[in-house]
Amino acid sequence: MWLLQVALVVLVCNGCGAIVERFGQCKVVGEIAGGILLGPLALGVVTPTLYKDLFSSSAVAGIGSLGDVGLVLLMFSIGLEIRTPSRRALRDPVVIALAGMALPFAGGMVIAWLSHQLLAPQQPFWPYVLFCGVALSVSAVPVMARIVGDLGLVRHPGAASALSAAMVGDLFGWCMLSLIVCFSRSGVGWRALAIDTALLGAYVILLVLCMRWFLRRALERSLLQGGSRDTVAILAALVLISSWVTSRLGFHSAFGALLPGILLRDVPGLQEQFERLLGGFLHTILMPIFFAYAGLNLQLFDVTAHAQWFWLLAFATVGFSGKYLGAFAGSRLVGHSQADATVLATLMNARGLMELVFLSIGLQMRILPPNVYTMLVIFALFTTAVTAPLLRRYMRAGTTGVVDSI
Repeated sequence: MWLLQVALVVLVCNGCGAIVERFGQCKVVGEIAGGILLGPLALGVVTPTLYKDLFSSSAVAGIGSLGDVGLVLLMFSIGLEIRTPSRRALRDPVVIALAGMALPFAGGMVIAWLSHQLLAPQQPFWPYVLFCGVALSVSAVPVMARIVGDLGLVRHPGAASALSAAMVGDLFGWCMLSLIVCFSRSGVGWRALAIDTALLGAYVILLVLCMRWFLRRALERSLLQGGSRDTVAILAALVLISSWVTSRLGFHSAFGALLPGILLRDVPGLQEQFERLLGGFLHTILMPIFFAYAGLNLQLFDVTAHAQWFWLLAFATVGFSGKYLGAFAGSRLVGHSQADATVLATLMNARGLMELVFLSIGLQMRILPPNVYTMLVIFALFTTAVTAPLLRRYMRAGTTGVVDSI
């Protein structure tokens, strides 16, 4: 049964990804939708018996464990791709990132504050409030990069600034998320949070020293000698160990996988070798399993309860408009034209995979209840799905100076 479940997940998620690509959407949107189709909101409603037979509680636990491996390797891959601007060019992306995060973060906190008693009475108050603010303020660099490539906007100044700002914003978001997760686990106040943060800081320093004085040189030497397979195997083990260490320190394992990627991103040929040996398996097998697990955790809230729909609309409105207005204002502040600022602000609303990773962590840490998790997944899908069509429509109007053939 286990092998049948994995085969079904891989076929459905990759099939949905291929279908949405034909309609001009990013593959990740279809893969997430495939996971939802296999969950209680679709398969569980159409054929409850088949759903229970295929995805029993033990099966879901196994899928979740395999999905965690995919998540860890994905975060390392994202770390390898992060290219922060130079110090001289860092001011503009930081201003845009902070402006684009401030409004949705504040709006998300307000909504969470007002909805806590109704939507999440069993969740701790401050972790829930802060998490909703972070969840509404992040963007997704991989999805944005895919949209930029598909639309031929690689050299567009607004698109380039959006990618730089999103990378900076994601780093801010991961730092805030790590603190929230640590605070929710400690549960004893600021002293425990300070201790855990200090331990994490010590681990980061140790990791930096090991990377600089030993591992970077060993990796460069191994890659030059052609030992790519052994190199990637050792690297994968290192990433898994680092993820375990950060989880033991009270932070999420994804943060421990992101750190080595960021520290090793400048090793020549490392990203290419990692993608060549593990990238296909990661994106074709492990990530669909992660999406399926995310879909299996969705919960059908009461469609007759007007309050549930009200809060879903509130999350979507505040998250989308806050991100757009904040990013637009930030880009205008640093000197972008109105046309470039429009492209930038629209791109910054692409959340996609990064949002789903954040939400999965919130659900796993029991910061989010299943109903709010479902609302925010729908919000993430909506904002990601409308990004490319909005950009296409804007460009066809001829206001960006991009040729109509794009």
